[in-house]
Amino acid sequence: MSRILLDTNALLELFVVRDTPTHAAMEQILSLCREGKDELLVTSLTLKDASYLFENGASFKRVAPDRQFRSEQARRIRELAFATCTICGIDEDIARKAHQNLSEPDYDDALVAECALAYDAEVIISSDKEAFERSIVPKASPQRYAKLMAKREQAQD
Repeated sequence: MSRILLDTNALLELFVVRDTPTHAAMEQILSLCREGKDELLVTSLTLKDASYLFENGASFKRVAPDRQFRSEQARRIRELAFATCTICGIDEDIARKAHQNLSEPDYDDALVAECALAYDAEVIISSDKEAFERSIVPKASPQRYAKLMAKREQAQD
């Protein structure tokens, strides 16, 4: 069983229902994790950021002007995360290490990278092209990781 840390964009991809390879890959990853194949991790800040974006993000407001609807969607994100993910807290040690981590393009990515280390993640799932390129914990796109999981499943059958 692998421990997989989801970046904010990967978590959001589960809820922005689109006919895209990334959305399909995230659904496949979630399905296999629900079967106990791997453990999903998400930082508490990722959960906060995803919830905030659904409720207050300009692009979400344009697509769904009804605030109540956006709040319900944000609640669904949190409920799914509570049901399927281990929520990883960001403590002072992780925050300080992230502050010293100059290999990431921004502090938010450094927090995710340091959290992945602290919680023994084996991979960070992210579509961010610039983030986690020099991270100790390797990055995989949702599509790439879904293919790896599928190959592993086939080998076990």
